[in-house]
Amino acid sequence: MSSETNSSFQIKRLNPYFGAEISGIDLSKDIDEETFSKIKDAYYEYSLLVFHDQRISPKVHVDFSKRFGSLEIHSLKQYLLEDHPEILLLSNIIENGKPIGFADTERVATWHTDTSYLKTPSAGSALYALEVPYDSKGNSLGNTLFASTFAAYDALSEDMKIKLRDLKALHKMTKAYDDAPKDTITAVKFTDEQIKRPPENHPIIRTHPVTGRKSIYLSPLCVTKIEGIPEAESKKILQELDKLCTREDFVYRHKWKANDLIMWDNCSTQHLAVSDYAPPLRRKMHRTTFAGSIPF
Repeated sequence: MSSETNSSFQIKRLNPYFGAEISGIDLSKDIDEETFSKIKDAYYEYSLLVFHDQRISPKVHVDFSKRFGSLEIHSLKQYLLEDHPEILLLSNIIENGKPIGFADTERVATWHTDTSYLKTPSAGSALYALEVPYDSKGNSLGNTLFASTFAAYDALSEDMKIKLRDLKALHKMTKAYDDAPKDTITAVKFTDEQIKRPPENHPIIRTHPVTGRKSIYLSPLCVTKIEGIPEAESKKILQELDKLCTREDFVYRHKWKANDLIMWDNCSTQHLAVSDYAPPLRRKMHRTTFAGSIPF
């Protein structure tokens, strides 16, 4: 394998608040330490990195991801790659009457940060596009929206920062699915243990474990209420914060192309998959996920 140096490394900001496109890098090559250090620094500075036109194998995807830390093995064992269980297959493709991958993006279009219902939520992910759906005019479908919760925190008034400083929100694994249809082929099937899992409480104002920056740590997909305050007040605050976190200028919309790789930081972003496509249009992606730490 040839070596990739940092001589052509370039960063282009995608949004005034977060996100950057990295060019001049071929991830299929061996990335030297100096170049990787630049990529890692950019990841923590911008929260979201986009690499276009990459041709990477599952092994390269896993090896590159491991340089950011330990990887998680997803609980949906049926959708893991046989030789690379660190990769979760995301897809709407049905073969022999069964989905070949996790197709949750077709059913739940809600802003969230991954696995916030765990005691140690995922730190981030690297998602690689193999197949992308397009409409009749050649526009890509199944876009993904990302929002900066660093920017949302910075936009809070000082009084609100103080008010939220010691508050925690309850994150429940099955919240978004409790009233959702259960009879579709792609429906998520929870075990009795998962359904009975008690919610986790995490600070609404989260400190990033690497940079020390503050963000608003909420996940509308999973958050049920703010702990220790009346229901009506909790609902009002959550609605205000959810609106702030996804304020238009804090959002970057990624229009996928095949061979794009995107990395995002779950500590400081939320994301939403746009469900504007259906079979026979096909979407197929590989995702690795970085192990996280207890929010504080």
